[in-house]
Amino acid sequence: MPLVPETLAWMATITPTQGVIAAGVLARMAVAVWAGALPVASGTGLRVQATVAIALAVAALPAAVAASSPVSIDAWSVAAILAGEAVVGLAVGLSVAAVFAAAAWAGQLLGSLTGLSWADDFGGEPGGDSAGMGRLAWWLGLAGFVAAGGHEALVAGLVDSVKVVPVAAIAA
Repeated sequence: MPLVPETLAWMATITPTQGVIAAGVLARMAVAVWAGALPVASGTGLRVQATVAIALAVAALPAAVAASSPVSIDAWSVAAILAGEAVVGLAVGLSVAAVFAAAAWAGQLLGSLTGLSWADDFGGEPGGDSAGMGRLAWWLGLAGFVAAGGHEALVAGLVDSVKVVPVAAIAA
C-alpha cells in the first residue's frame, strides 16, 4: 500500500521527543500485558499479546504526550526511559496478576480441603491441580472480573497510568 502525501505530512510533524514517549508507552503496555495485567491475553500467543499491547499504547499515547514533559534525546536517556517504563508496566501487570493467582490458589485449597485431590496424594507426580479446582477458580475469577466490568476499569487504569506517572518520570 503506497503512502499518500497526507500520511507523509502527518508523520513529519512527529518530534523525536514524541517518538521516545511512544516507545515508552509501548514498553509499559507490553510489559504489563506480558506480566499478566490482562488475564485473557496471558493464555494466548505472542501475536495476541503484541496486538493488545499495541492497541493499549495507541489508546494511551495522546494522554501520554499531553502529560509528559520534553525529554533529552540521547542513547542513555532513552535506555533509562524504556527501563523505567518497563518497571512501571511490570508493577501494574504483577499487581493485577496477583489477584488471579489468589483466586487459583483459593481453588486449589478448596480442592484439597474437599478431598478432590486424593489422587494427587497417591500419584507419583508432585504438585497436582486438585482435580482442576485451581483452574476452575481462575476461570470463575476471570468471569467475575469481566462481569463486573473489571476489564474496562483495567484498560482505563492502564491508559490513565500515563497521566498519573508520566513517561520518563521514573528515569528523571
